[in-house]
Amino acid sequence: MREYDAFRQGVEPGGMMTTADVRLLVCYLLKGLGEPVTKEVLTDALCEGGLANFFEVTSAADALVELGQAEKSSGRDGKERYSITESGKQIAETLLTDLPRSVREKALRRAMYRATMEKRSQENEIETKKTGDGYEVNLSVGKGEDALMRFSFRVPAKEQARALEKGFLEHLDELCEEVYRILLQ
Repeated sequence: MREYDAFRQGVEPGGMMTTADVRLLVCYLLKGLGEPVTKEVLTDALCEGGLANFFEVTSAADALVELGQAEKSSGRDGKERYSITESGKQIAETLLTDLPRSVREKALRRAMYRATMEKRSQENEIETKKTGDGYEVNLSVGKGEDALMRFSFRVPAKEQARALEKGFLEHLDELCEEVYRILLQ
């Protein structure tokens, strides 16, 4: 019988129950993403999906750095980012089949989504202000003087403001395409 040594709080059935499996999954994600990502991307992808415990993911990322299988760097925003080393790539490729395919696919899909949302929130501006009768949500495609488009909405509830922010980031490409299509007809 396999010894489960990882924290299991928040881990759903089929999730990672050993420290080694969590490390391998983090290694696999870093390899699959192919670009440096924050610890938040890793923890959000694995914890929200019930695949691993928050503390195990953060510990795994740091352990991989100590073992030389990942490295840390600073992004333009000052946040630490993790990327895989050649040693980490070899481990991810060699031990890939130790992780169930469904877990690998779910984790990579969620990590790609989180990395995309993080990148979009850095490249674009979202500002929400409380007004007397609700909220004003200002959305910009791009930043500052270089913004390509700006949208401003007034909504009565904070939940609607958050939904606009989330929808803007999730559907940014389609939004821009549709606006251009309508304006250029």
